[in-house]
Amino acid sequence: MQDRFVRVPILLGTNTDEGASFGTTGTDTEESSKRSVLSRSQATHLLSIYPDTISLGCPYGWGNTTWPQLGLMYKWYASIADDLTMVTPRRMLAQAMSRVGKQVFSCQWDVAALNTNTSSPIGVQHLAEIPFIFANPVQNITALGSDPARLELGQMAARMWVSFVTDLAPNGHGASNFVFLLPRGESYVEPDTYRAAGMDFINRIVR
Repeated sequence: MQDRFVRVPILLGTNTDEGASFGTTGTDTEESSKRSVLSRSQATHLLSIYPDTISLGCPYGWGNTTWPQLGLMYKWYASIADDLTMVTPRRMLAQAMSRVGKQVFSCQWDVAALNTNTSSPIGVQHLAEIPFIFANPVQNITALGSDPARLELGQMAARMWVSFVTDLAPNGHGASNFVFLLPRGESYVEPDTYRAAGMDFINRIVR
């Protein structure tokens, strides 16, 4: 990236399990996992960086749980797809904006969309944050549900986005405490360094 972009404060983020939305299902072998926009040599090297370990795959946090109907290597391939499609570009932009001295607010959303039946998506997939950002529990398509913790988080997420729009910073939301107890734990600050080797290689391919 040559720093040729508008230099303004930015709020950006990705969801924990984006790869579950963008990864290809039916991947049963390492050979079939090389179907992508990468060259064969690039794909082979990328596969060597990401561990073929079930507990480390996407969707994350599910341990050794697998979904054979989605492919024997579904979690491995979804982890790579997670970074290829969403997380690496988000990190690249955040780092580039930070280099030019602008305020960067980068987040990882880790609360799943409301699951009302067994066919619902697995993990915190693409667009899971949308019902919370709009804080609208009565809509029929992406309802928040009735859980007080989810409703409270929705109010906070909406206030933080509005705060950024009006003040160019998300923390002018007026709430004194924004650590929420949710099914996957609390909100917290983390270093944006996870899966660094894989994302660094992906960035070199892009350039």
